[in-house]
Amino acid sequence: MSQSATSTEGSSRALPGPQAQSAGAHAVALQAAGDIAIHVQGLSLADVQLACTNFFENNFPRLQDAALRVAEANVRDFAQRMASELEREAAKVLVEKFTDPDVQAAMNDAVEACARRGSASSPDLLAKLLVQRMGAETTPFIDVVLSEAVTVVPKLTREQMAYLALVHTAKNLGLQTGRFVNLEEMANRALPVVSAGVGLSMAQREHLAYAGALSLSNLLVGQDTFEGTYQRYKGDHPAVTDVAHWKAELSRHAPAFKSLIEHWDASGIAGCNLTSVGKAIAITLLSPAFDGLLNYEIWLN
Repeated sequence: MSQSATSTEGSSRALPGPQAQSAGAHAVALQAAGDIAIHVQGLSLADVQLACTNFFENNFPRLQDAALRVAEANVRDFAQRMASELEREAAKVLVEKFTDPDVQAAMNDAVEACARRGSASSPDLLAKLLVQRMGAETTPFIDVVLSEAVTVVPKLTREQMAYLALVHTAKNLGLQTGRFVNLEEMANRALPVVSAGVGLSMAQREHLAYAGALSLSNLLVGQDTFEGTYQRYKGDHPAVTDVAHWKAELSRHAPAFKSLIEHWDASGIAGCNLTSVGKAIAITLLSPAFDGLLNYEIWLN
């Protein structure tokens, strides 16, 4: 992790009234209704757990004992996931961003969602979005989009998020080369991520639009998907003469890619366009399958 000049060596700074805090050597002070010392060399699980606990205790309504125990367990689970993600992405993270008010607000949103809904709030994805928000190479626009995505994810089901990834593969994930081996590799990576979203109902797509993840168009007239992929990649296959021939060749040489095209056709993607938030969620879902090579900067600029 970056060791920025934000650290304070042996210094302290006072906040008015009961918020007074101090930061010891090689630490950054974080105010979250309690004093947390974040050490510049890295964020430990204890650091993350303490921050999450403070956010939960100071921003969540009083619950009965049984519900409180479940909510607290949910928060601990989220803290563990976030700490693991921070460790995995350590080389790309700026530790001092943990003290950014917008990061803290986004983290508070994630903690509240996880406390309320547990695994249904998609804590893994929330942790990934938050850690990406702390990245060293983000832009102000990407920061805004990632923070907004943290508020949207808990409102979506697993199938709805998979649908966003499905739309992204169709509309934004073109390959520079259409060789069968490359098309098949891309499809084999994408299919496990997107399959849960295939055939999503119009009502659920409308909810995605309501949540701000995509826009819907009533103009559903579009080019046949097999025709579109044939036109896109026919330069790599001069021996393929038409769309029927293209389908036959895909069946022989790239059956997974043919299945992906059929999923696009079965899912009404012609009338859907992802918003910036929808793209951020889709990229975050797909990125592990593509070894982290999907960069936000490509689609969020």
